[in-house]
Amino acid sequence: MHPTVLPEFVLNDSGADAVVSGEGENIFLKIAKKEIEPKGIIKAEFINDIDGIPFPKYKNTNINQYLKYSGTHRNRYTLPFPNLAVICARGCPFKCAYCASNSLFGKVIRSRSVKNVMLEIDYLISTFGIKGITFHDDTFTINKEWTFEFCKEIKLRKIKWSCGSRVDTVNQEILYAMKNSGCTFIHYGIESGSDRVLKDIMNKGITTKLAENTIRITRKSGIGVINSFMFGLPGETEEDLKKTIEFIKTVQMEVAQLSIFVPLPGSKLFKGEPWTLFSSDRDFFNNPSIVEDKELARLATKYHNKALKTFIFSPLRYSILLKLAKNPINLFYAFKLLALVIFERLKNNVSKKENSEKKWIEVTD
Repeated sequence: MHPTVLPEFVLNDSGADAVVSGEGENIFLKIAKKEIEPKGIIKAEFINDIDGIPFPKYKNTNINQYLKYSGTHRNRYTLPFPNLAVICARGCPFKCAYCASNSLFGKVIRSRSVKNVMLEIDYLISTFGIKGITFHDDTFTINKEWTFEFCKEIKLRKIKWSCGSRVDTVNQEILYAMKNSGCTFIHYGIESGSDRVLKDIMNKGITTKLAENTIRITRKSGIGVINSFMFGLPGETEEDLKKTIEFIKTVQMEVAQLSIFVPLPGSKLFKGEPWTLFSSDRDFFNNPSIVEDKELARLATKYHNKALKTFIFSPLRYSILLKLAKNPINLFYAFKLLALVIFERLKNNVSKKENSEKKWIEVTD
């Protein structure tokens, strides 16, 4: 996906002979057959019939290896073990200013048929004994008719699953169908507790009132809620950041993904910022702000810290976690993830203190 939005950079930075910009499955097949010379930037068209794309076979793969990394801890307590990820559609009709999905996959939804998705799930169950699936679609519930058909079929597999969606694409009926078919968690991208930011900066197309109602009916249906929030978008004020903290305080959710805004190449908010300063080797949620506005960067870090403390030490948080006591393994990984977040925060604070002391010594010397 990286070469799709930054083909020249990737080609020069990697030293590769060629990069494929676009959806590469068909192009790579042609390269392998020597029908296309692997040289320079090769542009690939969107694939309309994505049922025709073979799904991963995981041949000679130890599936357990996939779940040994820290980034998979959430899957360990939101889904039975072992579990894997599946994608059912490409494309997103929404125009969120911080997101690069439109640049990567276009604005037109191209969905796999329910039958095709079930073939992959049946393969994963029969071959690896998979008990859980995370669906990584941008908006899983974008097509209600497709979703109802999907729920009917996956219920027959007696498997647990989770997905990501938007708060304006679900209702009580569809949520109950999802719950009855094995859905354990839905991840909503709320992103801000400020209606001004949601409308004027993010172009998100939702309101905090709608978000609150959707979270309420989701939890009423028995499905757990994961919400994501970001801090430090261009134009965001301290008052906006305070509203996000208040929103986090008042809504019930099992998980909060709290991150500092990173301007993604391919998104509308990207204005040529030094995005290479962002380190994927670090804990994603603890990277410092790279926006040019130093005061905004300072506020982003300040309120990101507040949000972490607000969520981690919320009484609501522990009352929800205790419900996982029915499944000791899930509860273990839930608290392990919590401990990792706290550890990373403490480690970063120590690192900042050491760097500050080092600079002081250099100045005084």
